Amino acid sequence: MTNPYANDPGVDDRLVRPELIVPAWIILGVAGAMLGWGAAFGAWYGMTHPPGSFYLLFSDHFFLVNGVFQSSALAAFLFYLHRRGWRPADFRIRMGALTTLSGLGLLAVTYGGFFGLAEFSRFIVHVLAPTPDGWIAALFIPRHVPVPPGAIHITWAVAIVSMVLNAFYEEIVYMGYGFNLWAAKYGARTAVLLSILARMVVHTYQGTEHILPIALWATIFGIWYRYHRALWPLILAHMLIDLISVGQLKAIYGSH
Repeated sequence: MTNPYANDPGVDDRLVRPELIVPAWIILGVAGAMLGWGAAFGAWYGMTHPPGSFYLLFSDHFFLVNGVFQSSALAAFLFYLHRRGWRPADFRIRMGALTTLSGLGLLAVTYGGFFGLAEFSRFIVHVLAPTPDGWIAALFIPRHVPVPPGAIHITWAVAIVSMVLNAFYEEIVYMGYGFNLWAAKYGARTAVLLSILARMVVHTYQGTEHILPIALWATIFGIWYRYHRALWPLILAHMLIDLISVGQLKAIYGSH
């Protein structure tokens, strides 16, 4: 039995129940309501602050405010989907021992991609730096504004709760909702591309110097989910990537 909503041969989208399929404008509207505020803030912050300054955002106050907003928005989103007939199984979270191991493997693959990209970027910078096109390479060099030690106040309790909430929030919207519906309507290849675009747009506050790692991260997650369709590994890997990043920031600039 083939899925009448999918145009991507070889990809099984039969678990997307036909009654859940909605017009594209509804998918985009719901995703925009959930992600548009992040995209707008990211664009504003990226254009009005120097590269690398997004680290200055991180604090208990920022994470708590963001957490209140995300938890409220996620509750409203899930209530809306419940009214539309969605069931927990439709999100394909599939939490278990094997999917947890898959999440750790996905984490390792993503960090391996980060390392390979960093080495490739260093090579490109080395090649372009002496040329008139060196400014292009400079756009993608990670930079940090001066931050005195102890200036960033983040507690582990707030960081952990915030990162767990953020991982569930983003992966449920990007993949559990957006990817599955878009794949059912237009094919998984298109859904992968749109998931990459969504992640990149929401994270513009990190500046051009982080756009390539974000694009790589989104590509790895999108391709993995296309073939495995289990959300928990993405949530787990996302959560751990964020916690590792915040942990490094806390170790370098946090108060002790």
